[in-house]
This record gives sequence, structure tokens and C-alpha cells, in this order.
Amino acid sequence: MLSGTLRLMELNTGRKARVITALRHAKQHLFNYQGYVGAYLLIGGVDPTGPHLYECSANGTTMAKPFAAQGSGSYAAISVLERDFKQNMTEDQAVDLVQRALHAGMHGDNASGNSLNLVIMRPGKTEFRGPIVPEFCKKPEPVDLTYKFKPGSTKVLKKKVYKFDVIESMDISH
Repeated sequence: MLSGTLRLMELNTGRKARVITALRHAKQHLFNYQGYVGAYLLIGGVDPTGPHLYECSANGTTMAKPFAAQGSGSYAAISVLERDFKQNMTEDQAVDLVQRALHAGMHGDNASGNSLNLVIMRPGKTEFRGPIVPEFCKKPEPVDLTYKFKPGSTKVLKKKVYKFDVIESMDISH
């Protein structure tokens, strides 16, 4: 939705859309739905006014940030970013910081997947790197061991029996 709107605007005006324009369209759309879309966005880029990064919540609230993280592993990622972020970092320092933050987010959250992609935005050029698979994601899952105990080898410490009266039953055989 957003990319199509921005592309139409670029075709009509003959100029590339600015980051703030993308942000404004996104926040107005999300505000109209009062959070029911459920989309939380990070909108960033480099335009003639410089680099920008914005956090946009599901209800359209936005905030400019020097760094941000969202998603299920974001708490671990933010802790790395807050500890190690410095203004005026070199590109290599920033890439290293982002990778460490993503590794922290992935390591502490099984739902984060097992690879990451980096996008480096410069004036007039965007570079995609990935998929990058961290070393801890390459390790095989541990095999569950089967435990077999001989009858009577474990001691029953306490036994409690509950009796239930069947009031109604349901046939689920078909």
C-alpha cells in the first residue's frame, strides 16, 4: 500500500519521495483504523535532508529515533543498542552494532528465525546483505533422550484419586 502510494507520487511529481512523506502516509492510514490494523513499523531512509529513522505504532503515533528495534526479540536487541550506540559511528561500527543487536534478539527468542538481512542506506544507493546465519543458529537441535524406568523403580510419595460423575457424554466416533 505504502510503496504504491509513494511510487504514484513520484510519477506525478518527478521527484523521489522523502522519508517524512512515507511516514505521514503510514501514520494517517494507521490512525484511521485506530490500531486495528495491528502494524508496528520502522520507517527509515536517506533523502536530501539527511538520514531518518522513525518508529510508527499501530495507532499512528510516531517518534524520531537514533536507533530502534521492534518485534519479539526487540527487548534483547534494544539492550545492546542502548549500551553501545554512539553518535557519528562509522559504517563498519554501525553494521557491527546492528548485527550484535540482531543476534541478541534472535538468541533470546525462538520465534525470530535463524537468519538476518542487513540493508545499508546511503544517499543514492541501497545495499542489501544477507541472508546472514549466525553461528548459534547452525548448531543442530539437541536430541530428546528417551527415559525408560523399570516398574517399581520410582517411589510414589503421595496418591490422590478423584472420582467424577459423568453427567452427559458425547459420541465423537464419526
